[in-house]
Amino acid sequence: MAVDSKVWSLGPFRRRYVAPTVPDKLGVGILVFNALSDLQAGMASILAHAKPEYELLVFDNGDDAATPAWMSATHPRVPYIRSFRNTGCWNARNRMLEHFAARGCEFVLLQDQDVRWTGDAAAAMLAVFRKYPDTGCVSWRLATETMGRHSIDETGAVTPPESPGMCCMFALPALLAGKDPDLVAWYHGYGLCYRGDTDVCFSLHSKGYKTRVVQNGPCLVAHEHPHMGVGRLGPQRSVENAYSAAVFARRCAKYQWPSL
Repeated sequence: MAVDSKVWSLGPFRRRYVAPTVPDKLGVGILVFNALSDLQAGMASILAHAKPEYELLVFDNGDDAATPAWMSATHPRVPYIRSFRNTGCWNARNRMLEHFAARGCEFVLLQDQDVRWTGDAAAAMLAVFRKYPDTGCVSWRLATETMGRHSIDETGAVTPPESPGMCCMFALPALLAGKDPDLVAWYHGYGLCYRGDTDVCFSLHSKGYKTRVVQNGPCLVAHEHPHMGVGRLGPQRSVENAYSAAVFARRCAKYQWPSL
């Protein structure tokens, strides 16, 4: 079944939002979709452990009335973007990245609504970037273990160079590096929720950046119910998966990416 990607995407990252970078400035973005209780628990865990200088943002792809009401009542100073419809993960990531780029953030941590911090997850992830300057993305073993067949070297570099996007931190200069617009930030030709996170890691790989996991210390994030979001797609899930798999296969051939 042919599917038009324009149904799901509002386009690529727009460079006009990029402001001068402030070293070590960090933005933390949460993507939510009709899951207020998850957002409440996730934000509470971040606020309990994050340093005050971390900047927060919530991007809402949902259509419920409770989430915007709660944000307005309890976190009126936290930037909140309410999408006019569900535009998918990759549009949301690009729009969040634009927000943080305009704020001068050097690093962005983007996570799902059902991720909980059990400590200062961001500080542990930032430490990886500082130790290994060729890092483009930092994730957690908790994420890569769900995929299988991946190896991790002594520096935390993952092979194949990918991670699910449940809780990943990116260096903004790495995401925006290069002249090929189709390797900048999140490629917008995918469906709602498949393959885009693998694609962005492979794009970083093409530009010489590693995807790593935090090696030292305990895992400082918990993932409450993986795959629940894609489960809400119902019969559309198989169409989404097949469409995005075909897009990814074409990009693998074009850029000679390693096999999964």
